[in-house]
Amino acid sequence: MTSVHASLRKALILGIASTAGFIGMQTAAHAEDQVPQVRVRYSTTQLNDTAEAHRLYERLRSAANAVCQQFDNKQLHAVAMKKECVAIALDRAVHDVNHSAVLALHQKSDALRVAQKNGTSHPRG
Repeated sequence: MTSVHASLRKALILGIASTAGFIGMQTAAHAEDQVPQVRVRYSTTQLNDTAEAHRLYERLRSAANAVCQQFDNKQLHAVAMKKECVAIALDRAVHDVNHSAVLALHQKSDALRVAQKNGTSHPRG
């Protein structure tokens, strides 16, 4: 791998903390050590390809689910907490990637999720 190509590769680390896990007198460094994290590697040069941007977005979604697995149970409040955790993790990851193709996929996904929540089959636009 050339040094130019190496410099274009990025690693994204997703981390989310449950609110309950960080109430108290913890220092920021200590709290950061306890946040579940998943590293997602990608190449910025490939994101101009729509299919590659879509693959990265799905990998980010999978990573968000992984860091939020502490909420994986059937209790109603845990289901809601996991959805919120995944949404926050995915929002942060898309923001960190900072690429228009990935952002467009995320906005489309958000619009579809809102439409489904409102009982319509198509996002309003």
